[in-house]
Amino acid sequence: GKRGGGGGGGVYSVCDWVRFGPYLPWMEEGSKPGWLVYHTVAEKLTSFSDLPDPVRSEVMKRCPQYADAPEEFIEPNDTSWTVWKAMNDRKERALVGHIQRVLDVGLS
Repeated sequence: GKRGGGGGGGVYSVCDWVRFGPYLPWMEEGSKPGWLVYHTVAEKLTSFSDLPDPVRSEVMKRCPQYADAPEEFIEPNDTSWTVWKAMNDRKERALVGHIQRVLDVGLS
């Protein structure tokens, strides 16, 4: 692909990022020993079309909204932690509702 600083100018960049961290809450591993290792290598290209065909095709198939960079900041800026909390809260509410329905049936 073409290397560059993007359509509006900029600086060519390559980065390597590594992070070690605990299990994410939605993995439900509790206090089990172990760590997650994240390793990413990135390169700034001039455009979406410079991505390899298999990557570009997968993006267009699964999430075409990512073919173009956003024009402005998008909120909420979810993380794996905030998504998990929302899912967990929904699961808890559903369980409480189910228990309440079971109790209501049993009391009638």
